[in-house]
Amino acid sequence: MKPIKATGKRAVLCQRFTGGVFLRIYEADGTFNDLNIRHSDLEIEIVDEDAYIYTHGFGVQYLDHSPQTLGVEGGTDT
Repeated sequence: MKPIKATGKRAVLCQRFTGGVFLRIYEADGTFNDLNIRHSDLEIEIVDEDAYIYTHGFGVQYLDHSPQTLGVEGGTDT
């Protein structure tokens, strides 16, 4: 096993159809690697312009696409 430093890599957090999440890291040539996440407290910066935080019901929050992408009015789902 040869560890490769990951600091500075850009990745996409992807949701599996069967549940759970993984990271997809794209290389400059368009190829990618899917990584299972074992890191217990990975710091993530959201840079996706289409990412919005919604508040539902009694303060439950979730992250989804923009209202425009989802075809819904406003910025909250109550």
